[in-house]
Order: sequence, then structure tokens, then C-alpha cells
Amino acid sequence: MRKRGHNAIGYCHETRNPIGGCLHGCSYCYAHRMSKRFPNLSMEPKFYPERLGKMARELATTEPSRIFVGSMGDMFGDWVPRHWILHVLAVCYILERHRFLFLTKNPARYGEFRLPENCWCGTSIEGGKDDEVARRLEMLAIHAPRERSFISLEPLLTEPSYLLRNHPYRWLIIGGLTGKGARPAPGGWVKNAIYMAKVQDRPVYIKSNAGHPEIVQEFPEGLLL
Repeated sequence: MRKRGHNAIGYCHETRNPIGGCLHGCSYCYAHRMSKRFPNLSMEPKFYPERLGKMARELATTEPSRIFVGSMGDMFGDWVPRHWILHVLAVCYILERHRFLFLTKNPARYGEFRLPENCWCGTSIEGGKDDEVARRLEMLAIHAPRERSFISLEPLLTEPSYLLRNHPYRWLIIGGLTGKGARPAPGGWVKNAIYMAKVQDRPVYIKSNAGHPEIVQEFPEGLLL
């Protein structure tokens, strides 16, 4: 867990990881790098009921917050058992004062669950004319709650604007590459993504690592806490 006001993600107040691990194997993955530095942070999929219990107890008495669930894995990966996810969603449902944010590269799985209304569902893409990226966005549009869906362009590795045309997302996050070989996203790509979002009247949150000269930290109405 990261305490409110002290996390590097920026757009959330804290993170929780009742389900950890990921089998995607992305070369730029933050969680994968952390697992190499700290052997106790395994990337093998695992459910942590004690973490979920702690999450339920602690958040029952805290002020309303935006909470990123799953910063050290992909909670909706195909390898994650359905009952693990159901346990987490049940706690999110009970903690209705908070807003829970999920990110996955497998947004089709959102369609398998009745998602609580305080849950926001995102997918992570890197830009580029890639069939897998296009399918990810299509699955987000089909399976995520339309009014609570978002796209995270992080790390932004190729020009992204064409991907955003006519997509029903409600919020856009933009970030650069971190860790070894860290670099901000090219300014033109960031500007193009912002332009596309503004044309569609979508709020934009630009992380500091994107290298954009202006501070842009907008939230959709449902995430204003």
C-alpha cells in the first residue's frame, strides 16, 4: 500500500495489491523491474487474502479516495481465477465511498463480472498500429462500463492519436517510459493525444514523466473526490 498523497502514480491516492503477479512479460514493466530488485515481490500470480482483509478494514474508516488496485500485476489476466477477482470486487462494492481503478491488458474479462458502480475500468496501451492494441481498445469499448472506462497511454512509445478516434472512453492518462532507458514521450505525440481527447471532450491526466511542459491533471466528474 502507498499512503494518500505519497505515491508516484499521481492520479490515485494510494495503491492496493490483493492480487499480484503478471505473465505478460513486457520489457518495460515497472512491476517486473521491482520484482528483480526485491525477490519477495514475485511476478507469479497470487491471491493475498490477508491484504484484502486489511484493505477492507483500513478503507472502511478513511476519507473517500481514488485507489489503484493491482499496481504489481494484471488482476484481469486470463490466468487469474475468477473467484479471486470476485473476492476483490465484493470488497470494492462494500467500500462504496471510494473509487477503485483497474488497469488490464485483457479488458475482455471485464465482461465476465458485474462491476460495482464505484469501479473504473481501464486498459493500458503503448500507441502504434498494432492489431493487439486495436483489439484491446475494442474489448474495452464492448466490455467496460462506458461511463467508467479509461485509457492509459503509458509508456507512450508510438504516435497514438489515430487509436483514440471515435472511441467511447471517458478519461485519458499519458505517461512516458520509466526505469532503464527512461525517456519522456515525444512532445508531438503528447500534443496529438491531448488534441484528440479535447475534440472528444475527454479529460486528460498527464504524468510528470511524460515530459509535457504544462501541468494537466484533469479528472472525469465521477473521480473528483
